[in-house]
Amino acid sequence: MFRLRGVSLVYGPPGAGKTTFAAWYTYHNYKRVFWVSVFEDEATFRRNMASFGYDFGERLVFWEAPLAEAEAFFGTLLDAAARERPEVLVIDSVTEVLALGGGLDIIHNVLYRAVKQSGVDVFLTAEKDVASKVTYVADNVIELLYEVYPYGALRDAVVRKIRGGKAGYSMPFIIREGRGIVFLTPEAPAKTAAEQLSTGTC
Repeated sequence: MFRLRGVSLVYGPPGAGKTTFAAWYTYHNYKRVFWVSVFEDEATFRRNMASFGYDFGERLVFWEAPLAEAEAFFGTLLDAAARERPEVLVIDSVTEVLALGGGLDIIHNVLYRAVKQSGVDVFLTAEKDVASKVTYVADNVIELLYEVYPYGALRDAVVRKIRGGKAGYSMPFIIREGRGIVFLTPEAPAKTAAEQLSTGTC
C-alpha cells in the first residue's frame, strides 16, 4: 500500500468517496487529526465515519469552516492548527474554499507554512473540475473514479502521483458498512485466507 506524506490531493466526482478515503487513510496513519469541513457538521461527520468503522474519538479535532473571505479563512485555520498541533490537516473540500475567491497563491502559502514549517501532512479533497488547479502543489495525487451501472457501482482509486514512489496504477475498492474502504485484490497471497466480500456487482 502507498505511503502519503506532504500534501495529498484526493479528487473525483460527487459520491466517489473522497471524504471516506481521506478518513480511511488518516484514521489508520495518524494519532491526531485536524479535520476542516465546509459542508458537514461534526455530529454528522462522526456518525457517518463511525458507521464505516472510523471512530476517531479524542484523536479528532473538527472545525466547521466559516465561509468567509479566503485569506481570513486560511489565517484563522493556521492559527487553530498551530494551537491543536495535529499530525495531519484535512481540508474537505478545497473546491468550496476556491469558490470564496482565494487565489492559488494563498493556498500555496498555507500549504508551505503547514507542511514545510510545521511538519504537518495535508489532505485536500476536491471536485474533478478544480483538481487541475491544485495538482501542481500536491506531492501525491489520487483520482477516485465512480460509475453507476444497473448491476451496481464501480469504484477505482487511480494513483496519479506519489512522492518518491510508483504511480500510474489503479486499485478497485468498495465502501462497506462497518468496514469503510476495502480494496479488492485479484488474488490473495499464498497460504493466506481471502475474505469473501459481497459487492452487489457481477
